[in-house]
Amino acid sequence: MPRRLLSGSRVASQPDRCHGALWPTAPVNVSVPSIPMGIARKHLGIAPAATSAPGHYSLGVPGLLESKFAAAGFEDISAQPVATELRASSANEFVSLLRGANAGPALLLEHLDEPERDAIWAEIADALRIYKRKDDWVIPAEFLIVTGRRPEPALIAMAT
Repeated sequence: MPRRLLSGSRVASQPDRCHGALWPTAPVNVSVPSIPMGIARKHLGIAPAATSAPGHYSLGVPGLLESKFAAAGFEDISAQPVATELRASSANEFVSLLRGANAGPALLLEHLDEPERDAIWAEIADALRIYKRKDDWVIPAEFLIVTGRRPEPALIAMAT
């Protein structure tokens, strides 16, 4: 990644581009998809994954994503947790997004028959109702934004 940037430029990337600089911090700080994953795992008899295990939250462990940037050769690395809110008109809207996005819960439940899947998704929608406000649903989330600067070419040459 550092060789593709202009000298002195900074990177702030997204996980869908395989750079992983915008990442959920921990399941306790990100209700979607942690609530649906917890319900799906409960029905399937699967223990909760540790945040250090490979998976959705693995790079949200404090210091880990920054160390990956350093190992890739970036300098002036900065990590900032950012609190945000995910909004929808209903809990079912969140469930529809999760079902269609090949998100973790959808992948875990895909082998079940349709009535069983639908029952679990209904339980997930019901669990998300705790986030109902007057006119909409608001689910708190926290993400880690990591940036880094590509070193000057002379520094790259010395490091290799």
